[in-house]
Amino acid sequence: MTRYVDHLADAWTECWSTDDDAPAFARIYARDIVWWDVARGRGAEQTGHDGLTRARAEVRARAPRVRVFVERLVAGDPWVAVEFVAITPEGGGRVGVPGCAWWRVDDDGRIVREHWYWDWSLRRPVTNDLAGHAVAGGGEARDPRWYRTFVAELMGTWDGDPPIMVDAFYAPDVVFDTMGAGPELVIRGADALRAAERRLAEQLVERSTKVGEVVGMGPVVAFTHLTEARTERGTRRTTPAARVLTLGEDDRIVGDHTYLLRAWPARGSR
Repeated sequence: MTRYVDHLADAWTECWSTDDDAPAFARIYARDIVWWDVARGRGAEQTGHDGLTRARAEVRARAPRVRVFVERLVAGDPWVAVEFVAITPEGGGRVGVPGCAWWRVDDDGRIVREHWYWDWSLRRPVTNDLAGHAVAGGGEARDPRWYRTFVAELMGTWDGDPPIMVDAFYAPDVVFDTMGAGPELVIRGADALRAAERRLAEQLVERSTKVGEVVGMGPVVAFTHLTEARTERGTRRTTPAARVLTLGEDDRIVGDHTYLLRAWPARGSR
């Protein structure tokens, strides 16, 4: 599976990076593909190869001559998580953003659903840390059920007591990247992360998280989630996010790549 996903990633990169008017979508996408830019909210999905063509045109209208580079793959069954960067020339230099795409692969090896977590409006000059900070993980491969249980316990604790979550799940020297937010929002160390989580919790009256897809491979676990929160002013918001975590030898999180999108309206279209 991993070797096949590597080849799939090469073809996917070519489809989204080519300047040709007719990329080879049929090579890697099912006829009934559903493509979704998650930041646009519910009801914004594109379907079929014609929908992909429209989606690609919209991407390239915002980011002309864009090139997509895969940074990391987390292969599961049937979902695959893909960390990538999108880069394009602008103003005599290069700008880009990181993103996280999710593929659901059918029995024929084609992508039947694809979700993008990215925000081109956050583009910035390309630097070495555009794709986040790489940290070394450890430990043996875990059973797929272990990854799902780990994520459920992590997010359940986050909803109930964020500082306790940091103590229970994060390594003292963790590097936390809010992807696309710039180097000023890199959090280094559990103490700094605990303080940030405490400040965030103080702004909320209640919070409830629903975990979506979960895939794990070796020391890496990736997942998506929707968080519904209510502030003291009564404002309600639903925030989608994708996460890619690197685990250490003791199963504590040593690296966290969080792709946090703008909150959806309280009543999104369905």
